[in-house]
Amino acid sequence: MINAMATRRREIVPLGGAVLAAVAASADMAQAGLNGFQEFMAAPERREQIRQRLEATRKRVCPS
Repeated sequence: MINAMATRRREIVPLGGAVLAAVAASADMAQAGLNGFQEFMAAPERREQIRQRLEATRKRVCPS
């Protein structure tokens, strides 16, 4: 999202950086989720390990 009210470059860049970080975090979490789903379909008995790995990924990409 770009601040439509920004008139100077320095007002646009910080918001753009935050958006890029959020998109990168979303992509990392999506990739981990897809990998976890594939692993679960192949070996459902490993669901607890998969959940733990997904939680670790979530904490890494979304620390708040």
